[in-house]
Formats: sequence, structure tokens, C-alpha cells
Amino acid sequence: MGASNSKSEKVYVYATDVPIGFTPQLKEKLVDEAAAMQQQQQQQKQQPAIDSDAAGLEDKVDARVARELARILEKREIDEANARDRHAAALAARDRAASCLRDNAANARALDCWREVADFRAAAATLERQFAAASSK
Repeated sequence: MGASNSKSEKVYVYATDVPIGFTPQLKEKLVDEAAAMQQQQQQQKQQPAIDSDAAGLEDKVDARVARELARILEKREIDEANARDRHAAALAARDRAASCLRDNAANARALDCWREVADFRAAAATLERQFAAASSK
């Protein structure tokens, strides 16, 4: 049973006089595979750096977009506050003109309200110009 392990086996050596040759296609394939493997390893080494750069760039873009949105919203709030003030002035001029006309209608003195009416017309014209300028942007 264990006798076969203790016997030495004969070693055969084959020697040929013909040199071994490889085809150019096989050589090209082996070189291309080695180059592709090397390139793939380099890309795998560079991928974490690329990912971290992309994440950093994305964070920068997000921060810039947030700042820009905040600036735009702040500008819009200021514009709306100014518009409310302008509208309030026009409404006050309208109310003054209406009040004057109501007060003077009973005694037929409506022509005494020309200042209030002119102020209201000027305020309305200003609002119209501002609206036209804002809508043409």
C-alpha cells in the first residue's frame, strides 16, 4: 500500500532542436491584454480621487446655487416691499381723490378736487410705467 510512495519515479526530459515560436497575432494579443490590465489598475487607483473631486465639486456647485437663490429671493422680497409701498401711495391718492369728490359732490364743487385727481393720475401713470418696465425684462 504505502510502497508506491517510497519508489522513485523515472524523470523523462524531452529535448528538441526546433525553437518554439509565437505568431505575431498572439504576441500582439498578449501585449494588448497586459496594457489593458495595467490601464485598468491605474483607473482603479485613480477612481477614489476622481470620486472625491466630483463630490467636492458637487458641494461647491450646491453652495453656489444656494447663495444665488438666497440672493434672488432677497431681491424679490425687497422689490415686493417697494411695490407694496408704491401701491399704498397710489391707493392713498385714489382714496383722497374719491373722498374729495364725495365731499364736494353735494355742493357742486367737484372741480375743487383737481389736485387730488392729478396726484392720483400721476401715481397710476408711475405704476403703469414700472409694470411695463418690469414685464419687458
